[in-house]
Amino acid sequence: MKPRDEDVRADSLILDFLSEKLQGASIREISSALKLNRNLVAKYLSIMHMQGRVELRSYGKAKLYRKATRVPFHALSLINKGCAIGLDQLLYVREILGNCKEMTGTEKSDLLSKPFSDIFHPAFTDPVVKKYIQEYRNGADSLPLNREISWRKRGINLTLVPCIFDDGAQGLALLLSEQGNVAPASKKEKNNIRTYQYLTHETPNFVLHLNADGDVLYVNESYAAYCKVRASDLLHTNGIPLATQDDFKKIKKKVLNNRSMNEPTSSDIQVVMEDGSVRWQSWLFHPVREHGVLTELHGYGRDTTEEREREIFYIRLQKDFNQDVQDKTSELREITAQLRKEIDQRKALELALKKSEEKYRNLIEITTDIIWEADQFGTTTYINPKATSILGYPSEKLTGKKIWDKISPDYQDTLKNYFSETKCLSFEQIAFPMIRSDGSEAWIELSGIPLVNDMKQFSGYRGIGRDITRSKGIEEHNQRLLAIIENTPDIVRISDFHGNLLYMNKAGRKI
Repeated sequence: MKPRDEDVRADSLILDFLSEKLQGASIREISSALKLNRNLVAKYLSIMHMQGRVELRSYGKAKLYRKATRVPFHALSLINKGCAIGLDQLLYVREILGNCKEMTGTEKSDLLSKPFSDIFHPAFTDPVVKKYIQEYRNGADSLPLNREISWRKRGINLTLVPCIFDDGAQGLALLLSEQGNVAPASKKEKNNIRTYQYLTHETPNFVLHLNADGDVLYVNESYAAYCKVRASDLLHTNGIPLATQDDFKKIKKKVLNNRSMNEPTSSDIQVVMEDGSVRWQSWLFHPVREHGVLTELHGYGRDTTEEREREIFYIRLQKDFNQDVQDKTSELREITAQLRKEIDQRKALELALKKSEEKYRNLIEITTDIIWEADQFGTTTYINPKATSILGYPSEKLTGKKIWDKISPDYQDTLKNYFSETKCLSFEQIAFPMIRSDGSEAWIELSGIPLVNDMKQFSGYRGIGRDITRSKGIEEHNQRLLAIIENTPDIVRISDFHGNLLYMNKAGRKI
């Protein structure tokens, strides 16, 4: 059925009006400007939208129509010598034009009805392409995108452009064509490439280039030898060799979260070697971006296992040292507390001893007996004031002198014998006369005990003396009386109160 002339005229009027409204126009605006019935305008716009002749954009409740600028998909074969792949609104492959296998390595039948995300080809995995498609799905105005990609060492020109299929459905077309008339690399560029490869292959550090999805694009010989494989065996593998996928995801996330777009990101990871051992690696990844989109990661790393082990060893040493210091400090605190306690106890003992010495000094100063001390040679080292009052000499005349100096010469040997090394025995109540300062005699009764030093060797005597001059006189007087009674011719008898005989003299004993 042919369209009526009035329908064709209305379509033309609407398209001409939208050609001037690049930002689009609503049904009300179109109806008012063209003086057409609103329902009729809505009908024509709906038909033209299904045909792909106009595009509809929604901004909240407002709906704006504008003239479609999409290229008919069937016409792409006329301007592209390679392959054209058409994606529908859901990003499934809908139509393919041209030599598909030559440009993608896959038969046309294997690509049709396949989702975009399941096709592993640089044209579909390129980050810039993926970003463009995401923006297209979100309704952004999509201008054609031109990219140059590498596939199987071939240069491919890639163009993305919005299209419209023959049934009016909208979509997106990927145009792939062989790069032609590409100027060969200059000698300087080739030398730079060779120099870079030489330097990175000879360095002992690791060099690794990954694309945004983690596929290995380049690896130097040092890292390949570290992994115990050839460098070619690592190409096109995914992720950091020997590491987990989580490690790559974390590194990529750190790179993307880095506020400075071009600053490198450092990361330390653990890898499991072929023999099962675990080693540490330290990496520095430099981002490579195109149009603000991450396309590659260039990593430079090294094995830090020995550094880690040394660090752990030093940390353990430091921990042990700190523990030893803590233990020694605690021990020192205990010793200090014990010493303080002993010092306090010693002070208390010294105070008690001082009081005891004071009491002892007071006792020996007021006692009625002589207190004396002499060394192993008989030299007087101490004598109390009582001796000076009895003998009449000042203390300096007695101290430092031989203890027997003031004894009558006839009695000196008796005391000297006790200071002989062969004896060193205690003695008690040895009586002998001593010469007073006025020349008179005072009978003194001495007792002493030997002293020994720390080596258990004899070191002198300490003892007491008693003035027995008066008792000695009484004793001599009694002896004279007894001699008289014994020698008298008269009988002398002494009895107790009970008449018991206590004494009878010589005259009485003869009877």
